[in-house]
Amino acid sequence: MSNGHDPYVPPPEHGGAQGYGSGAQSQPGPQYQQYQGQPYRPQGYQSAPQPSQPYQNQPYQGQQYGAPARRVGSAPYGSWGSRVGAYLIDSLLSAVPMIVISGLGLWLAFKDSYSVEDINGNSTLHNVSGGGVALALLGPLVALLFNLWNRAIRQGRTGQSLGKKMLHLKVVDERTGQPTGAGVGFGRYLLEAVAGGISGGLLLIVDLLWPLWDDTKQTLHDKIVHTIVVRGD
Repeated sequence: MSNGHDPYVPPPEHGGAQGYGSGAQSQPGPQYQQYQGQPYRPQGYQSAPQPSQPYQNQPYQGQQYGAPARRVGSAPYGSWGSRVGAYLIDSLLSAVPMIVISGLGLWLAFKDSYSVEDINGNSTLHNVSGGGVALALLGPLVALLFNLWNRAIRQGRTGQSLGKKMLHLKVVDERTGQPTGAGVGFGRYLLEAVAGGISGGLLLIVDLLWPLWDDTKQTLHDKIVHTIVVRGD
């Protein structure tokens, strides 16, 4: 019911919208305005500092899939020539006492022996020294015990046989870079010995030649027990 006055329209200074009742939309206050394309940030908000080099622009420096598991900063692989040299030195160190002991035993065994031929032409040795025979058989046993100590126990604990020590090589676990221990050292030596006894030594030759084309310079028995040969003190 009209009382003779116009409808009340609040003035702009009282917070009313201009053009009220004429279809115009109200405008939000300045504290709620957002810039187009920018997220809303309350008053006093500070964004975190941005790194000088974003991570997405930095290449990944981790180990690539399929690469050999080596220590960071590890010594370079031992050369094939030095490995063969160390193998020959170790073999010579075990062969010399065996030859000396067995040779002495054979000399003692047969130095006073003589042959007797029967009427059928068959010869029989007599006066053969049993002690000399035992000494001759002791030679290979001494060589085996020396190899077990040198190539299995010593090399497993320190990473170096006597031959590898002379040529500055070291056998280490490819995952840790540390000596493997006597247990793995014995297994490694056993695999090497088995390879030497199969196919008349043919497999041993293949095993020794394998580092020539292998990326990690490993023999076949190295791959089985996860060892590598590196340059050492």
